[in-house]
Amino acid sequence: MQIGTILHIDSHGIVAVQLKNRVVRARILTGGGQRGDHVEGYMAPGVCSWINTPHRRMVVEVLA
Repeated sequence: MQIGTILHIDSHGIVAVQLKNRVVRARILTGGGQRGDHVEGYMAPGVCSWINTPHRRMVVEVLA
C-alpha cells in the first residue's frame, strides 16, 4: 500500500495523485475527495479501494 496526495480531480472524475516518485491517474467509481487530501491504498492498475480519511473510502479504477 502507498500514500499519496490528491493533486487534481477533473469534471470527468479523473483524479491525479502524487506519490514520492510518480503521479497516478485513476477514475473515481464511488466516493470522493478534495485537492490536498491524503489517500492510502494500492496504486496498481485495476479496481482498488483507497482510504482518504479514517472514515471515508473511495473505489477507483487506476489507469496509469
